[in-house]
Amino acid sequence: MQTPLYIIEGFCSGQFAVMPRPDGSRNLAGDVDFIRRNGFDTVISFLTDQERKEHGLEHEENYCKSQGLSYLSFPMINGIAESDTDMVIFVSQLVELFHSDHKLLFHCDNGVGRSAVVLSLLADRLGICPDKAFEYISDAIGSPVPATPIQKQWVHSMSISDQDMECILPVGQS
Repeated sequence: MQTPLYIIEGFCSGQFAVMPRPDGSRNLAGDVDFIRRNGFDTVISFLTDQERKEHGLEHEENYCKSQGLSYLSFPMINGIAESDTDMVIFVSQLVELFHSDHKLLFHCDNGVGRSAVVLSLLADRLGICPDKAFEYISDAIGSPVPATPIQKQWVHSMSISDQDMECILPVGQS
């Protein structure tokens, strides 16, 4: 069975999608090919090393690269980043990819927690308030996001202005 892919509409013209983690034990190559055939060129995983191992995804990066896809990993435990600064820098990289017309596929375990959190932070940087981003993501997935109230609170705490961003980021990364 094919892992579902949910294209986000409303703030990104279909440039972003969310999915549950690929099925590493049975269909990793098929899931990666499915992502590529749907026009996405960058896979972003929020799984930890332990989760990747448990689900047979140790070779996901290699499968992605063999299909011509970029692969980014930002492991998150308990649905929020361990370092707010690292997350701000990571989201800035995603903003650059967006402005370079990359199509980004986000995945965590089920696609409703970590993926929704980071995608809403990216939307915030693109001028969409977090609650509206959650609404767009929820509409695409068909279930409410984020997965926990703590994740929602964390996203709101991370919502910052461009002026604040200049103070946080290292020189040359805004």
